[in-house]
Amino acid sequence: MEEATRKVPYRPNDGILINTISDVQDVELLVNKIVNIMRTSKYTVLVTSDLQDPPKIDEELPKIKRNKRIPWRTPNKNYMAIAKLHEMGFIHHVITESTNNLHHASGIPSDSITELYGNKFIEVCKACKMEYKREYVCRNNMNLHKHDTGKLCDECRGPLYDNIIKFNEEVPNTNKAINIIQQAEVIITLGVLERFKSTMKVLSSNVKRCICRVTETSCKECVLPNTVRLCPSTFLHFITNQLQLKVDDFIFRHTISINTTFSTSIRKNTTSRSVVIQNLHPFMSFVDCIAYQDQEIKDNKTTGCINVDNVRFGGINSFVTALMFRFHLMFSEEVVVELRLDLNTIQPGTSYDYNLLCKPK
Repeated sequence: MEEATRKVPYRPNDGILINTISDVQDVELLVNKIVNIMRTSKYTVLVTSDLQDPPKIDEELPKIKRNKRIPWRTPNKNYMAIAKLHEMGFIHHVITESTNNLHHASGIPSDSITELYGNKFIEVCKACKMEYKREYVCRNNMNLHKHDTGKLCDECRGPLYDNIIKFNEEVPNTNKAINIIQQAEVIITLGVLERFKSTMKVLSSNVKRCICRVTETSCKECVLPNTVRLCPSTFLHFITNQLQLKVDDFIFRHTISINTTFSTSIRKNTTSRSVVIQNLHPFMSFVDCIAYQDQEIKDNKTTGCINVDNVRFGGINSFVTALMFRFHLMFSEEVVVELRLDLNTIQPGTSYDYNLLCKPK
């Protein structure tokens, strides 16, 4: 268990928490007070920054080209702990400075999340207001203050734009966040960056309700009360332990579609099948396919035609009863997922959906 460091003093206020944290016992005392408040609060708002560890890019991942493709980031224990607190009703809304979509990925409903500075995985149409949630980073414009992505809206064919807020740009979600903060009975901040003016404007609208500001850094000019010099992950660990909540690991969920067709050669008196796998995740890459006859490996087939969103195999002999597909999932570490397809249970010309579940390392 990590020992907390001494907290930076702050000016007097009407807060209810302790001033200094010198050891683990003081942390537990602090957590007990916060938990008691959270139990009785009808509307608790959590304000966060990026709580994710940076992705690891090293020589052990040769398929990742530096500055061209980074691994897909998945929610760590911090995000999953917040999702559990929301699920159990201890946190009612999350306001975040982060643009990495990880609160959504952790399972918190979209209507319980306010993203002050946008979401890298969302494209919007300014003409008809349609919003598109992608599984890849939408921002691709190298100009700092230009946001068009080069794609068109499916509804009105208008240009699509990312919704990332850059420095000195208007923050459209400020008023929404202020309304949420003003409704809050309890406000807790985790790792919030005070240098962002919009964040401080939002928090200053109801500063007396801020019962705890958890941060590893100090800011002499910060107006928030009850500053606690503590790592946010340690704070969340104490909170979930005190509430006796089991924090689930993130599980990758993705649905792919599989379609098969038969072709018969009268001349050779043979029947072969073609298999098409569609709707691959952008960070899924095909590895290989193994053909089975009953339970025995009959052949390795690695000649699939790989397109942007599908893998196509043709000329699969009639003796093949099953196929085993393997894919790489480019998380912060490379993970292999396997999909076994029993060809005897699939009707030709029919599309089947398969759910892929995978727990990153």
